[in-house]
Amino acid sequence: MRVFGTEILASGATPCAVCGGRLHGAVFQFPDGRVWCVRHASDPRCGGCTIPLSPVRRSSGLCAGCAGTAVRRSRDVVPVKEKLKRHMAQHDIAVTTPTKIQLVESSAVMSGDPHVLGTTRWTRRAQYGVAGPITIQVLRGLPLAQFRHVMGHEFAHAAMVGSSGMVSLGPRLIEGFAEALALVHLRLAQDAGLNVIETSMLNNPDPIYGGGLRLVLPAVEQHGLLTVLEALQLNRPRDVGLPRK
Repeated sequence: MRVFGTEILASGATPCAVCGGRLHGAVFQFPDGRVWCVRHASDPRCGGCTIPLSPVRRSSGLCAGCAGTAVRRSRDVVPVKEKLKRHMAQHDIAVTTPTKIQLVESSAVMSGDPHVLGTTRWTRRAQYGVAGPITIQVLRGLPLAQFRHVMGHEFAHAAMVGSSGMVSLGPRLIEGFAEALALVHLRLAQDAGLNVIETSMLNNPDPIYGGGLRLVLPAVEQHGLLTVLEALQLNRPRDVGLPRK
């Protein structure tokens, strides 16, 4: 888990976001403005925003703010999915293949990687095309902003499945576009925690996800999501100034 926080000097006017005590001297400040005492620097972290957890929150793994927005029930998915579809429609993007959303209890259900938060599964028809519905699995209990991030990322994959680009392009372009669409969605949604997630995405050292986003995002900002998506679907990334891999 990447941890965020910049060391600053406190005036004592703002209480610590972890223990509520008065702040003096060096403290850490989050991108969203929350600050906490340096004595919490080695404490267990929230699985959503990475702020240090108070003792009463450690068993849940989430701070009170993130726990209060966690998506735990299937009915909670519906408004998230509908808002995502509206945001995609603003860019003339739609997933036309029937798509099912499943909340799963652990990353092990989706992958052998314990850090996986979502997957997109489909059956390919012949060389291109999709046979049957697309299934998107997302880890149950993610804070809302993090859940939106995963949903946006996986719906970007859903928009590409069955295309020649999904078969031929390198993972940096595929995952980079998915991260770019998710970031556009998050910026439109404006949930609490956006600053932390956006900072995490833009500074992610992973060469596929973080590097892919930093590669694709300028093309999206110049040409728009739809134009970049169509170029990638057709396996013609150079049309929008992107490399083939």
